[in-house]
Amino acid sequence: MDKKDFNKKISEISNAFSVAKSKIKAPDIVFKITPRELKDTIGKFNAGKPITGAELQKISENWQSKAPLIDEEGNAFVLYIPDWQYNFSRGKNDPKDLHKYHVSWCGVLEYMQGAGRFKRYIKKTNIETNIFLGKKSDNVNAQSVLYACQTCRKKMVEVGGQELYFDVENMDILKFFAMYGKQNLLDPKIDRPYSVVYPSHWREISKKYREIAKWTCAECSKSFENNRSMLDVHHVDGVRSNVSKTNLKVLCKECHSNQPLHSHYKQLLKAS
Repeated sequence: MDKKDFNKKISEISNAFSVAKSKIKAPDIVFKITPRELKDTIGKFNAGKPITGAELQKISENWQSKAPLIDEEGNAFVLYIPDWQYNFSRGKNDPKDLHKYHVSWCGVLEYMQGAGRFKRYIKKTNIETNIFLGKKSDNVNAQSVLYACQTCRKKMVEVGGQELYFDVENMDILKFFAMYGKQNLLDPKIDRPYSVVYPSHWREISKKYREIAKWTCAECSKSFENNRSMLDVHHVDGVRSNVSKTNLKVLCKECHSNQPLHSHYKQLLKAS
């Protein structure tokens, strides 16, 4: 297909999508990257054929399981964790030592969502560069190049095959989404690094929640009334600055170390 035919096809798809939007009275949204899965649906709209709920559900499942990350307005984004203080405090600020960014809904993101840790991620919509803004120790801003997630590459092989374009260290993110862009509505909305440190009044908050729990662990139900230092307050989503009631859980140190992504805490307990 030459460039002229390609542009003609793109124009046809765009026009068909506009007709489909009008028929279902959808809001006026301009998609910057047209989801591939909409092609058959648009064809049915144009032919006057009904769209079943099962078909829409199938499309939704495909978007979540295989797609790069594109919001409901058609804007591509990548996901990353802006909390780099653990690495920076140990003198590790090379991209290979920092959190990787995600271009698709891969196994890592599935695990983090299942573990209740998805809120650690924020989105980056400026995909023309792989320089990211994060936070280092003491909540100080920092910026760094990040590497792309290898698990995302494995996931995207399902879409692009073994010849998939995917450069972990020097990814052209814009090129990637132009080639493989599809729809995925799991959008964290947040696009600015959050505070990565405990709030200044954390001691008071921690004491308050342990008192409310009557110094009892929510997991093992053991009382630590006579050994209060062995009782912690755990952040369920892993964001230290989120001290909402639903995000805090009173746990003994042993149960705390058994929480998702707390292997480092378990090692600390063994060493003490």
